[in-house]
Amino acid sequence: MLSTILKLYYAPGAEPHAIPLTEYLALTNYDELLEIDLPNGRYTPLCHVEGKYFVPVTDNSLRSIFRFGGTHMVHPDDREIFENLLDPATLEQRVRNSETPGAIYAHFRCRLQSGGWRWTEQAVVGGPAAGLAPGQYRYYVYDIQSYKARETGEANEDYAHAFDRDETTGLLREKPFFYRAAALLKEHPYGWCLAAIDVEHFKLFNDWYGREAGDLLLSQMSTVLSQLEQTSGGIAGYMGLDDFCVMMPYDKPLLDQLYNDLRALVVQRDASVGFLPAVGVAPADGEEPIMDLFDRASIALRHAKGSFHRRVRLFLPSMAEQTEREYRILNEFQHALRNREIYFCLQPQCRVSTGKLVGAESLARWRTADGRMVPPTDFVPVLEKYGFITDLDKYVWEEVCAWLKRCQDRRLPTLPVSVNISPIDVLTLDVCDCLCELLRRYGVPIEKLKVEITESAYAGNAAVKSTVQKLRSRGFIVMMDDFGSGYSSLNMLSTVNIDIIKLDAQFLRMGDVARGESKGIHILESIVSLAKSLALPIVVEGVETIEQVEFLTGLGCSYAQGYYFYRPMPVEDYENLLRTPGMVDARGFVATLNKQFRIREFLDRNVYSDSMLNQVIGAVAIVSKEGEDVGILRYNEQFKRMVNAPEFVGTLPRLQRFLPEQEYSKLYDLLDRAERDRLNGASEALYFIKPDQSIARFLVRVYFIGEIGPVKRFYCSMQNVTLVSAMKDELLLLGRYAHVTLLVMRRLGNGWMYEVASNGLEHALGLSGEQVQRELNNGQLFQRMDADSRAAVIDAARHRAPGEAPAPDPVYANFHCGDGQIRRFRIQKHNVRGEVYNMDYIVIVTEAEK
Repeated sequence: MLSTILKLYYAPGAEPHAIPLTEYLALTNYDELLEIDLPNGRYTPLCHVEGKYFVPVTDNSLRSIFRFGGTHMVHPDDREIFENLLDPATLEQRVRNSETPGAIYAHFRCRLQSGGWRWTEQAVVGGPAAGLAPGQYRYYVYDIQSYKARETGEANEDYAHAFDRDETTGLLREKPFFYRAAALLKEHPYGWCLAAIDVEHFKLFNDWYGREAGDLLLSQMSTVLSQLEQTSGGIAGYMGLDDFCVMMPYDKPLLDQLYNDLRALVVQRDASVGFLPAVGVAPADGEEPIMDLFDRASIALRHAKGSFHRRVRLFLPSMAEQTEREYRILNEFQHALRNREIYFCLQPQCRVSTGKLVGAESLARWRTADGRMVPPTDFVPVLEKYGFITDLDKYVWEEVCAWLKRCQDRRLPTLPVSVNISPIDVLTLDVCDCLCELLRRYGVPIEKLKVEITESAYAGNAAVKSTVQKLRSRGFIVMMDDFGSGYSSLNMLSTVNIDIIKLDAQFLRMGDVARGESKGIHILESIVSLAKSLALPIVVEGVETIEQVEFLTGLGCSYAQGYYFYRPMPVEDYENLLRTPGMVDARGFVATLNKQFRIREFLDRNVYSDSMLNQVIGAVAIVSKEGEDVGILRYNEQFKRMVNAPEFVGTLPRLQRFLPEQEYSKLYDLLDRAERDRLNGASEALYFIKPDQSIARFLVRVYFIGEIGPVKRFYCSMQNVTLVSAMKDELLLLGRYAHVTLLVMRRLGNGWMYEVASNGLEHALGLSGEQVQRELNNGQLFQRMDADSRAAVIDAARHRAPGEAPAPDPVYANFHCGDGQIRRFRIQKHNVRGEVYNMDYIVIVTEAEK
């Protein structure tokens, strides 16, 4: 009611003109609103509730409505009150001299179109205090029937007119509900609460079970709320769609009972948590406006919908603080777009076996003008929540296309880059046409741009599936992102048209795959097997450790993306990788049908005989460990033949009997490592003493099987590496005295592979041989050189075409060594041809004279 509103507006200590009174009133729920032009004697209707009050057809003359209203529209007993309020002759003076600056109001009954009368509060506001020009006034009509009924104690036969209630639910519509809830709150400022109610994914419920089932559910929910009205003295309302409100006593058991009653209605149809009701509760703590209470309940409702464990949420001030934070991010984001604070990074996607680049994903980043980085986890969810993610996506799409164009102009080798598409993008624009227009504008081939859509977007979204089909028909490569995080997963692969799967990183963490937990392993095996049968390449996200790489290699996963290979990087760093020789795998993503066999096939005795298995598997044994005693429990013929010990006749010996004493600690450490890493096991090269007292070296690989009491059991395989090990030791020994690092450079397809034969410059380089080899193959070693040196070395290292001028011999490079020092090295390349395999080149590196 206006009297209550004016008390708030002109409350002691408040700033009465912080906003004009008319703007304040615009936030209230009125039935009629007229604009009066007093100097010209005219009025203009601005708001009208259809079918409620009796309203004449006039010429918009203020005098006509004044005369007609007093005769036909107002109850005869209230006619004088109406005329005193609206008399044009005295209106300006009465508004100016009112006790409430700029406003006059009165209560009287108005005729209804359906017959009968209804109590209203009608008010006129105007003048500077109301924020209006001289001679301009606003005329408001408020419904106060419920207030008058409570005030007089009369039986309110007019309480439930048809226009107040929704036909489907029988509950009060939005405006009547708030009128009556405000009146109730005025009488009972404390001990009550407003509860906002919503059914999760109600649209999907209608899609699954039909609109009739949805209407029935709404009707049943309204019955529960009507019963609550009668038993608690509260007020229930229907806000439209699947939204309800109820003003009720603030009582936790009563709220819990309300939720349980509503939940039972949904469970009758579907027991899944996806359709459960959610309730947001705002307790009344004084004389706050009803709409403020509703805002608080709505905020609490959003938090309830975000959790399937706490479906009834009480409003907390921190929730409003979160909303304010989100609004602040939205405002700052629009500023960031205009000032180009948003940019994209690229995270390479690599072939697991070689580490070479096959593509990259573009990732949005935000750096503010003062250099502060805003994490994507802070702004991306907010943009998605409020529907502004499309602004970000369109910006990144264009930035990526512009960058690809610049790469083309500079003749830089490029690989396909993927951009992200959200379901909101699909709903707000034609994604395919938008991307095609960008590619046309910048002259970029369509195969250079991949698109990624999250798996959850496909669930129940026909528009997304249609968009994917259109994208693929135009020639785009479509990737399903975060596969395994959505609703359908494995079943979905057979129904959607996609080109590549991006496997969600959660499977690498599920139960800690590195420890061999069975759940994660079995799920990954199923997904990889099914994807291979459908000839779908898999890119595994979130790969961070060598153990994960080895595990994925064992499963047959060819592609990965994650910190183990590369973090997201600026485009300049990515361009440097593209320029590095041997770093680009131009084949991109390749899939083959699943023709791999499973190890379980070895168990089929109809396929393999024992003698065949002995030859295939090699020397294996089952060993036990109890304390420091390592015994041989079982072994195959190959193992017995390799060890060639007479003790194998009769009893089974301790394994330590064949090892020099200094190897014992290595053996115990090997078994301990295998027990810790149950998936990958552990390996170690150990020296053995043969029966003829000669020394041999065996590569021993061990897997933990299990334990019975204090006895632990291991699977053990052995391979004789005596000759290879001796050669390696000799090369390492040679490297210590030669002070030369020797590299072997082999050509593999379109790329190169480097091996360190010996590293006599380990001290000068500050890098071990393993580090040098790894950094050569992933391109990082070239980044240790200064720009001039790098260009000269890359030119010398590249393959020369027949007839082309030979490379400079030798070349010199300034190198940032592992100890932080800069040293100069002489590099010389020799073309060689091995008898067993092609080495192509031997590279000799020596430290240059100072």
